[in-house]
Formats: sequence, C-alpha cells, structure tokens
Amino acid sequence: MRERIADLTGRMRDMAGRLVPAGWASSIDAAADLLIVPQDLRSTDLGLMSEISSGKLGLAGATATIDDVSPFDVSPPTHAWSEALHGFSWLSDLRAARTDAARRIARTLVLEWIGRDTRGIGLAWRPEVVARRLLSWLANGANLVDGLSPGEYDALLRSIVAQLAFLRAHRHEARAGDRRLIAELAILETALCLSGHEDEVRAALPLFLGELDRQIVSDGGHVSRHPGRPVAILLDLLPLRQCFVARNMTPPEGLVEAIRRMVPMIRYMRLGDGGIARFNGMGVTIPDVLGTVLAFDDAVGQDLESAPVSRYVRMQRRQAVVLVDVGTPPPVTVSGEAAAGCLSFEMSSGATLLVVNNGAPDEANRAWRLNARGTAAHSTLELNDSSSSLLVRQPDIVERLGVPGISEPSAVETRTRADEDGALELQASHNGYVDRYGMIHARTLRLSAQGDRLDGVDRVYETGRTTFGRTRRSLPFAIHFHFHPDAELRRPGEVGKAEIVLPSGEIWEMVAEGAALGIEESVFLARLSGPSRAAQIVLRGQANGEAEVRWRLARIHRPGRTA
Repeated sequence: MRERIADLTGRMRDMAGRLVPAGWASSIDAAADLLIVPQDLRSTDLGLMSEISSGKLGLAGATATIDDVSPFDVSPPTHAWSEALHGFSWLSDLRAARTDAARRIARTLVLEWIGRDTRGIGLAWRPEVVARRLLSWLANGANLVDGLSPGEYDALLRSIVAQLAFLRAHRHEARAGDRRLIAELAILETALCLSGHEDEVRAALPLFLGELDRQIVSDGGHVSRHPGRPVAILLDLLPLRQCFVARNMTPPEGLVEAIRRMVPMIRYMRLGDGGIARFNGMGVTIPDVLGTVLAFDDAVGQDLESAPVSRYVRMQRRQAVVLVDVGTPPPVTVSGEAAAGCLSFEMSSGATLLVVNNGAPDEANRAWRLNARGTAAHSTLELNDSSSSLLVRQPDIVERLGVPGISEPSAVETRTRADEDGALELQASHNGYVDRYGMIHARTLRLSAQGDRLDGVDRVYETGRTTFGRTRRSLPFAIHFHFHPDAELRRPGEVGKAEIVLPSGEIWEMVAEGAALGIEESVFLARLSGPSRAAQIVLRGQANGEAEVRWRLARIHRPGRTA
C-alpha cells in the first residue's frame, strides 16, 4: 500500500508542470494571503484513502480506476462523478485520514489541477463547480498549505484569486436555486478568507443577501420545496457566519435571521425516527449531518407551528407524527427535483416509520429518479394512471435544470382544525386533474388525540366546468399507501382489511370502504444501501363522475398491551 501511494504521489507531482495557468498570471494580484480557514461541517468518508491506495476513486455513487492514470485523465463514469472530482469536496475525506500520505495526495492533486491549462473551459469551470472547489480548498486550507514550498503556496493563492475573479464574472451563469446561492456565498467567503479583499466583501454582501432572501422563504423552507435543502445550505451558511466572527466583523442580520428560520423548519419536517420526510426530492437523511446542523440551533424550544409558504402540514398527537404535502410545485426554474406528490403523506409511530413515499434515489441509482417523481411513488391518489403534475420538457427548461421541470396543480385548498376531543383534522383539495379530466381530488385526514388512529376520506368529483368535446366516462383511480421496508404486510382473511406489523412490535390495521383493497409490491429508494423491496396497500376503484373512499389506519396492538 505504501508503495502504491508513493507511486501515485510521485506520478502526480511529475504531472503538475506549470503551476499558474497561462493567461491568468498577468491579471492576478499575488499579494493576497490566506487569513482564515473556514470550519468544515460535512461528514467524511474514512474509506476514501483506502480506495485510492487500491487504485480506485469512488465519487457521487460511481467509481473510476486510477491505478495507472491521474483522476483528471480518466474517462469519468458519470457526469456527477466528474463534477464531484473537480469540486474537491473529497479533500475533507483525505484530511480525515490524518496521515502524511493522505496530506501529500491532497496537495499533489490540487497542484496538478492548478498546473493544467484549462483556461476556464469545460465542466470544471461551471460556476457552481468553481464555487464548490473554492469552498473545499478554503475549508482544507490548513491541510493543503502544510508542506508547500513558497512557490507552491504562491501558486495556490494565485489560483484561488483567479477562480474568484472568474466566478465573480460568471456568477449569473449558475443555475437557479441553491447552486446560484452557493456561487454567491463562495465569492463572499473567499473574499473574507483572503487579505486585501475587503472591498470585494462589501461588494459581494448585498448580492449574496439578496439571493439568500429569494431562496429561503419566510417559514425557513427553501424555494424549491425540497425539505432537505435547508440542511445542505446550512452546512455552508454556518461556516460563513463564523468567518465574519473570525474577521472581527458582525455577521449580517440577513444571514443570522435566515439561519434562525431554517433550523426550526428542519425540525418541523422530521418524523419520529429523526429523519426528514421524503417529499420533493428528499432521499436519505444522514444522521451525522443532521445532528451537526441541529447542534447549532439558536432557537431551542421554539417549534414551528405551521409552514404556510413551504406548504407542508404537520399533525402530531402523542407518539404519532403525520406530515402532508399541501403545496403546488415550486417555480419551474427550481423544480428539477420536485415531485407530483400533492396531498401525499408520511407517518411514523414512535421511532418507527409507518407510511412513507418512495423517496429520491442517490446518484448511483439515478435511473429511478423520473419514476420516483410520479404520483404513484407517493402515498396519495392517482387518477387514470396519471400523475397530478405535468412534466415540463421545454428545451430551455431541460437545459437549465438538466431534467424536466414540473407544473400543476395550480391551486391547493386547505383547512385545519383541532376538534374538542383533541383530534387534528386536515381538509385539502387540488386541481391537478382538472384540465385533463375535469376532476378535483379532495382528501381529509383526521389524527386521533391518542395518535393511535388515522381516518381518511379520498374523494374525486367533477368540477362542473365543461370542456368542449368531453363526455363523462369512468376513470380508474388508485390510492397508494407505501410502507417502510421493515414493515410486514399481511391479509387477515377479511375482505377490505390488511394488517401492518412493525419492527417495534406494534400492529396496525387498515380497513377501507368504496374501493378494493390489495397488497402490491413497492420500492423504497431512500436507503444508503440503495433501493429496497417494500410493499404497499393500494385501494383501487372507478370514478364515474364521482367516487368516495373511506379508510382507517388504526393501531390494534402495542407490545405488552392491546391498544
């Protein structure tokens, strides 16, 4: 292993060549110095060093062989792998190894990258990749600088300043959404970390705060409605706040307030197992990452009561938590991960997940993503085998997002109330099927005061609005209830009834009227190990102008006693 690492280090150092790319040197101020190293809050992969020593490099769910070639010369297995390579977030994994060999490889790869004359061309110079690279180099600055010669250190600083200048000139090309926010953040943070860039800080601050205000809505959610996006953004916002403190500057109020709003929203979207509900692109919750963000909570005890802008409803009684998506899709320019899950819900009992959505897959299973965005992948009603949202495949949208966006429904009506007996009730409806079928989907959910029963009514009905040429016809519907893979579904022998056995020992029963109840295969995509086989209860029927299905999900057994 030592010989392989030594060979890799020597080979890459030989490749480094000229450290300052041609065309940059004459215009870059070499007087800058690295004043502070931002805190790195991201979790690390301690196995990366072992991978490299065996001639492999795994990034973004794909692996490339680098045994006899530089990682910058291999044919990238996926676009995401290449983006991750040039983003350099993996430097944190090498730093975590805490070995001289890992430090040498980190320095060598950075110097090699600097020595390649790419002149701002290609994926490595897309604004969002430049931004992530700058943030990664800064966060690992101490590890990189240690052992550099004066000439190498000068080359590193020249490259950072050059990339800052490039990003400042091309910031407008970053994709809308969190990538544009991170581009603005990287400009500001880099200027804070370098000496002699105080004017840059003053110029960058209002642009960053404006973008932050556009993306973090008033209840603390993200404009994309991705419930996990605030976690990822906070991993960058929190170190930025500390950079102001390290420079003896007061963190701007807009930054502080955004952080204060976001953390309660993250808590609002958690189920009983501690994970974030799987709506609109949310996949696996990484406990270490979530715990790191919540450790910085300045609003302990200040729970969010509602999310009127992000449009999620939280219903909690005793140990039961129900989270419901009651929103329209986000603006199409940030809808690349949004899903057709209107009125879908997830539910937990204690620390055990019960009803779930399929969730979003990771990069290694990207082929599942389009299906995961469909209505059938969510615990809600699907009409005529069609999703409640429409894919937007306009070339400019697909080019901007990399995937189709979504639109519809355009309106979601909601009403919540607390009954005298302590139960919580949500009434909601959406118009996602009106233009195609002239029908509304309405859903009522009622969570009992004891948290041991969820009653539901799903109804589809005609709007009374007529469309030329439309005649009434019978349309099939399916109401999906996806269950976590650890749950066991079984039929007790009675028509219209099913039992759900949880790993906690609890047993829940589902009964339904107005549709045929069946148990079917499902898949759960939000696991670190990849897609897992699961099961779902599906209530199927026909709507001839109108249909109503009443169902009940009730706990019938708790370990040690009967509910």
